[in-house]
Order: sequence, then structure tokens, then C-alpha cells
Amino acid sequence: MLSFRRTPVTLILAAVAVAVELVCTARPEMRSYFYNDLRLGILSWVWSGEWHRPLTTTLLHGDLIHAAFNVYWLVILGGWVENRWGWSRYLAVTVLLSYLSTMPEFLVSNWSAPLHAQQGMVGLSGVVYGWFGLLWIGRRQRPEFELVCPRSTVEIFAFWFFFCWAASYMGLFHAANVAHGAGWFFGALYGAALYAPNHRGWYRLAAVGLSALVLATLLGVPGHPLYRQHRAAEELRRQLQTRQTSAKHSLEFTLPPSVFYPRNVTSGPLPYGGGSGEFPPEVQRNTG
Repeated sequence: MLSFRRTPVTLILAAVAVAVELVCTARPEMRSYFYNDLRLGILSWVWSGEWHRPLTTTLLHGDLIHAAFNVYWLVILGGWVENRWGWSRYLAVTVLLSYLSTMPEFLVSNWSAPLHAQQGMVGLSGVVYGWFGLLWIGRRQRPEFELVCPRSTVEIFAFWFFFCWAASYMGLFHAANVAHGAGWFFGALYGAALYAPNHRGWYRLAAVGLSALVLATLLGVPGHPLYRQHRAAEELRRQLQTRQTSAKHSLEFTLPPSVFYPRNVTSGPLPYGGGSGEFPPEVQRNTG
């Protein structure tokens, strides 16, 4: 049962995601405002301490169909879990799933991307796939999970997962397939850590270790081409600002980051897990 008393986190997340998408549908220029100006979308600035981005980017979507699909399943799956787990435990895992699905997608998608043409992502589907994965594994030991995750739901999620890969390959739309897969994987791993009849300790050790490994990428990814570009640009900016400050003829102003590379990066269309919305030219985003 959904109620603000029993499922506050699910209802707040759903309300925010829908409200933001309604605003963006009415005023398309607001997509760029939310993603870039408010710094809600995932970009390499996450390596400059903007660690909220992998979380907040999940609240943005590509169009109303995309938002409706994700919010529907968040309410169905997430609301059911929150009703039984309580809001605090549910919120903690939801936040974890947002980071564990978004960061792998961002790193894979931007392996060969130049700094000025990064590929971001939007959408809650990585989180939704995470909750699906947990319930999918848990239903083997907890028969009550069949109420919210019956065979028909498993078939829908499996079909959509492989359909998105095929659609991306054929160029029909760009889907955040890595986010879907990472969310599903970590959700299933958490489900095994909680409900597996055997080797539960090993599953828990794997869940902690792999989660920590992904979260560590918020601090940096030595060897990743985009990370190297970002650090080089940041170092150049600091050096020039230092020289400018110390120079006797300084005009006493600070160079904005856009002097070295823009916050509003430019690229092509944004991939996601449904819909066909058009995105502003400032950033290429994968939609999940």
C-alpha cells in the first residue's frame, strides 16, 4: 500500500522526477538548465567534488514516456520494498544503486570521449533494475516476493533489457545499457547477500568489495582517458589562476572553468531506456 506515512521516499522520488519532466516538457530549454546550470547531470565535474551528480542525474529523464515508465516501476517495486523495509534502509540502498549503476555507465560511455563532448545519462532505470534484481533473486527464498515480482514481471524486464541492447546496436535509440546491467547485477548481488540459502557470507563480502570499488571511482579513475583530460584541465586552470593572482598587473578576477573547457559540453543525442525525446545540444546523455 502506498502512503506518505509508509512509503515517503518512493513517493518523493516519483513526484520530483515527474515534476521535473513536466517542466522540461513544457519548456524544453529547462533540460539544459537542470543538467548543466544546476549541475544535476553526470559529467566529469564529479571528479572535482561534485559527488551528488550520479544521484541527481537519475531524477532527470528524456521525455514523459521515459519518466512514466521508470516512475511506474519504481512505485511498483520500490514502494513494495519500502513498505516492508522501512524508509531509512530503503533510501540507503536506493542511493547506493543510483551510484552503482550511473558510474559504470558514465565510465564506459566516455572511454573515448573528448572533454568537451562528454556523454552523460539520465533516468531512474538503473535503480529500478537494481530493485528488480534484488526481488528476482529473493523470490526463490521468499515466496511473498512473487506478489510484486511474478514471472510476467521477470519476462518484461528481461525483454526490455535485451531489446535496449538491440535497439542501441541498430541505432533506433541510445539506451543506458551498462546502467541497466550494473543495476541488475548489484541488485541481484544484494539479494543473494540477504536471502541466499548458502554462502551468504561470501555474497556479502563480494557486495561490500565490489560496491566500494565502484564508489571509489568518484575520487578518480587513473588510466581513464576522460579522467586524465579532466585532471589536466583542472591543473592548467589552477596554474593560470595562481600566476594571475601573483602578477602585479593582475586585474583581480578569476578565470571561469569555461576558459579551459565548458560546463555545458556539446555532443549528440542522449541514450535512454525508452521514449524518443530531443535533448539540448549542450551534452550527450544516455537515458536509463
